[in-house]
Amino acid sequence: MQQNDEIGPAKGVDVFSIYPSNFALSFLKPFWSTPSQPPHYAGSYTVFLCLSGKGRLELDGRPYCIERGSVWITPSDAPAAWQEYSRPEPSVFQLPFSIQFVRDNHNDPYTRALLDFLNGKSSAVGFDPSLCDYSEFLKNRIGSKKQFCIESVLVSFLLDSVLTLAEGSTLLSDKEKILIYVNEHAREKITVSDLAKLLSISERSLFYFFSENFQTSPNDFINRIRMRSAAECLQKGLSVKEVSDMYRFSECTSFYRMFKKYFGITPTEYQRLIEVGKDTPNEYRGGGYIDTCPPNA
Repeated sequence: MQQNDEIGPAKGVDVFSIYPSNFALSFLKPFWSTPSQPPHYAGSYTVFLCLSGKGRLELDGRPYCIERGSVWITPSDAPAAWQEYSRPEPSVFQLPFSIQFVRDNHNDPYTRALLDFLNGKSSAVGFDPSLCDYSEFLKNRIGSKKQFCIESVLVSFLLDSVLTLAEGSTLLSDKEKILIYVNEHAREKITVSDLAKLLSISERSLFYFFSENFQTSPNDFINRIRMRSAAECLQKGLSVKEVSDMYRFSECTSFYRMFKKYFGITPTEYQRLIEVGKDTPNEYRGGGYIDTCPPNA
């Protein structure tokens, strides 16, 4: 690793070129925090690593289960949205950084992984508990007289995190695959066959999978997620007709019946509660609330 003087970041931030010098990285000082502590940095990206505890995180509209070893990266203007977390609060390591490519040679795996991540081709959350070792090393070095190797550890941690993200899609549990798919396609017609193909199992096996993991049928699960998503649209001020069309109901009456089945009131009654500032039902009827991000299997 060598200092690169040609690419200048903000004052006080070191820049390092990594062999084979395809890109330069700028790091701000890493820090340790909890979900309730707001970020106090400004940069292009931040890599997050969960060191302890558990929680539920939403990134780009996707729900993820977070535990020790979970790693994710977000732009500085798109912080992670914690839905809930365990007590005591999870401990999270944060490393703000920026990146600049200095050559067109993208043959090494690190550069390809970085490019894939920056182009949105990587999973939003990866998992590798061994990454926590980086945090322990840095915590012992920062603020002490033994600060050697900090730069190389920061770079190695970032690159290993990105490679973990690049391979993250294979680490998703079957539950997470189902949840992510149904949430992403809630406005479309989802069939039992679609979900069976997603998990590469038979439709008969899919019904058993849902019974064991969600305590309901695939169709009931799909409809509950669709109605939760539809309710969110009503909260944003869309009309019942607009939401009905958006979720591809042939008639508003069909939407009314399904919405009432899961919320106990009609969409119109739901809107009236919003207008007068009263609480709306937040649990589904006929089986209870479906966990939007169950723990990994």
